[in-house]
Formats: sequence, C-alpha cells, structure tokens
Amino acid sequence: MNATRRTTQLALSLFIAVTGMFISCVKDEQAPFSGGEDSEFYVQLPGYKSFIIGSEVVLKGNKLSEINNVYVEKANTEDGGESPYQNRIEARITSKTNNELVFVLPAGTAMGEPMIYYEREGETHPLNVLPVGEPWVSLYEDERVIVFRGEAPLADDKIYFQCLKQDEDTGQMAPVTGEWIESSFTYSETYGWTVEMVCLGATYVRLVHRGEDFLLSGVVNIEPRYCIRFPQTDWYHQGDEVTLTGGLFEEGDVIAVNGVPAEIVSIDTANDALTFRIPESVLGYQSVSLWRYGVEYSLAEILVYVR
Repeated sequence: MNATRRTTQLALSLFIAVTGMFISCVKDEQAPFSGGEDSEFYVQLPGYKSFIIGSEVVLKGNKLSEINNVYVEKANTEDGGESPYQNRIEARITSKTNNELVFVLPAGTAMGEPMIYYEREGETHPLNVLPVGEPWVSLYEDERVIVFRGEAPLADDKIYFQCLKQDEDTGQMAPVTGEWIESSFTYSETYGWTVEMVCLGATYVRLVHRGEDFLLSGVVNIEPRYCIRFPQTDWYHQGDEVTLTGGLFEEGDVIAVNGVPAEIVSIDTANDALTFRIPESVLGYQSVSLWRYGVEYSLAEILVYVR
C-alpha cells in the first residue's frame, strides 16, 4: 500500500514537473514575440517564419484596434547616427480588428532581424525582431529562363529589368539608359515562377510586391554565351553570312571574329536575329565575341576554311 502510494506520488510529481516544464517552454517560445503593458492588452508577432519586403505580417493579440501605427526598423541603421526610435519607417496597415492586425513590410526595411514597433495611446513601444530576407532570381541559362525565388507573385506584382554597361571613366557598371523594362511572370511545372529575359549581360532587377517597390540586391549577369544560338555547325568559309538568334540584338552591337570586327549584314529585332559576314582575312580556329555597351562577351569557337 505504502509502496503503491509512493509510486503514485512519484508519478504525479513527475507529471507536474514535466507539465510545468512544457508550459514554461511554450511561454519561453512565445515570450520573445509578445508585448503589452497589462493583461488586457497584448500583441504577438508570428514566429518561425521568414518574410520578404511586401510580405503581410499578421499580429495576434487583444485590443489591437488601439494600435494606431506600426513601424519597422529601416536599413543602414548604423550610418545615420539616429536613435532606434528615429531609425524606422511606417508600415502600411491593411486590416485591423480587436484580435488581429495585418501590415505590409515596407521597402527600405532592414534585412536580417529588424525591430518592429507599435504605437498605442500616443506612445511607441518596441515589440521584437522579425526575420526578414530578400527574394532573389537564379539563372537557368541553358533553358533561357530566370527563376524567381520568394513568395508567389500576385496578379498585380511587377518585375522590371535595367540593362547595364561599363562606364568608361570609372570602370563600374552603370545603367545604359534610365529606362526600366517590364517583364512578366510565367509559371513553369519544372522551375516554378520564371521571368522572360529582356536584357543580356549585367542587369538590375526590380520587384514590386504588394505595392512595395524595391531593388533586388546584387547584379544579375545573364551570360550571352548560353543564350545566343549559332547555326547547327561549327565550321564556315571566309565570307559566309552567319545568322545568330536569341541575343536580344540591337543597333550598335558588334560581332568580332578573333578580335576583327565583322560586317553586320542585318539586325532583325522582330525575330531577334543578327546576321554577320565572316571576314575574308581570318582562317582556322577563331573566337567569336559580342561587344555591347563597351563589354566583350565570348560566344563560341568556330573553324573557318578558305572558300
């Protein structure tokens, strides 16, 4: 009897200890995402998820209708010498009820773990950090597609490209013009969301997601070698006309054979084709390159015979 009682007490003690530990862990997990001055008002960020610019963030809690504004820590926090409360931008609130508030992460949000703030009753309070990353594009050049990684594009999302050239004075990449060229999203069973290419070489990519307009980090380099198609042969004769396709060709493009500029016979922008003539002066194995905006791109090695 005593042994049974001791066993029962021990089991009960273990149950209470384990349950208490579980409750403590849950509170510990939730606590970093919660804020509030009293038991009636509280606000909680979502946990265990990464967001991007333009993501909707859902706050849960009580009396959230009392929140007037939501702010997010902005990028370059160490450069301006601002206090944490100054170094923030206002987020757009899209819906708000007593128990749920939805806001959109604005362009200019710091990457990594920016601090989230809320304003209530005329005072601003830090809530906690939120994991924020960047969407990005990857290249499948053999398939001639750019693959977009991030949240699935919405119907009114936009993506733009800006072609770059090498600045003669600085040697740095700079926009060819101030023009941004709009492209479009297409869903592929193989890759997911793909984007039609509108530039070759160095390119900036800009995304508008839920109305937030921002530049994707880094320069995307779309190598022409993998996009431009030659006729199905690798040998030619002096003076042959060779038609290339798939290079987004435009006036001003130069084709060189072993460094010698070739005659451009025609550029057909409607069919994305360029025809050049192999110089009479070249013979044997030759390298073919494209010069565009001051940058040379190697295209192929061909064999040239005497006619």
